[in-house]
Amino acid sequence: MGAMVDVLTQSSLRRLRQFDVRPDRELGQNFLIDSNILGVIARAAELDPEDVVLEIGGGLGVLSEYLAERVSHVHVIEIDVRLKQALLDATDAHANVTVRWGDAMTIDLGRLRPEPTKVVANLPYGIAAGALLRTIEELPGVSLWVAMVQREVGERLAARPVGGGRDPIRAPMACPR
Repeated sequence: MGAMVDVLTQSSLRRLRQFDVRPDRELGQNFLIDSNILGVIARAAELDPEDVVLEIGGGLGVLSEYLAERVSHVHVIEIDVRLKQALLDATDAHANVTVRWGDAMTIDLGRLRPEPTKVVANLPYGIAAGALLRTIEELPGVSLWVAMVQREVGERLAARPVGGGRDPIRAPMACPR
């Protein structure tokens, strides 16, 4: 496993240099550089060869190509066309990957075919909670979500509601399908 992780880490760093990519703070981008996390993600996502995965924020394609080698189909949504060369460098070799360029908050998720059964993503800061809620509401076939988010977002998602009212960001997260 160590050699594979080194290769993946190198591909991530290679794409950063080769395609002169810098994270866009306004988009809340955080690229997956430490490929050790891929095994953690795979275990948490309970990946199966029959799975159809939705990845929001494909970035450099490190997670996209990892998923493509393990599942039936991967839908990748990426808004930043500056990442096109790097993401396609990672995904072009995989016939089971569909890349959609656009905003994950406006793309019609219900039209994705084949229909996603899992959501696995390294979510941009600004849309993390909204994107998760959107997939819960609009993708009834999804049975499992694995999302990497910044600490503040994760703490908010995991927090108990305060007061008597229902917090729309926190409450649905406690409801497994």
